Amino acid sequence: MDFIPSNFELSGVSTALTSLSNREFILKSIVDSLRGEYDYILIDCLPSLGLVAINSLVAADGVIIPCHPAYLSTKGLNILLRTIAKTRRSLNPQLVIDGILLTCVDVHTKNAKEIMQALRDDLGTSVRIFDTVIPRSVRVAECSNIGKSIYRHNPSGRVAAAYEDLIDEVLSYGI
Repeated sequence: MDFIPSNFELSGVSTALTSLSNREFILKSIVDSLRGEYDYILIDCLPSLGLVAINSLVAADGVIIPCHPAYLSTKGLNILLRTIAKTRRSLNPQLVIDGILLTCVDVHTKNAKEIMQALRDDLGTSVRIFDTVIPRSVRVAECSNIGKSIYRHNPSGRVAAAYEDLIDEVLSYGI
């Protein structure tokens, strides 16, 4: 497994891409040159719809969409779903949505339960919504501060267990 972390210099990539021809396909050309070396290539994007995210959608075979069960996040989800549909029509017809992953879930709140149910009711017939949910945890925020994964920081915690469940669920679908 290889890991290429991001850094602050990535913030200038969108600006640099703006002036290039075929700018939406830059990442795809890089990923395509590496496909033979890896079983999976995962690209993690910020929650924005700039040129980096569009490049990622063009380069991808499938997308897993993390979504926080909160009002504004679901509005952003709808915009992203429309962007994926446009990307599929004009730039990457093979792109599929592998599923929506509910993250930072506080299962004890009525609001989270209602939003999760509304997502399942509204989108569940057209888009897979994973059964596995990633719970809210202070340990996740701590990971960013100390530069460790959840598996190193809190390997026996409920977030690490939920990600293990997600891996099993994803593999059972054959993604």
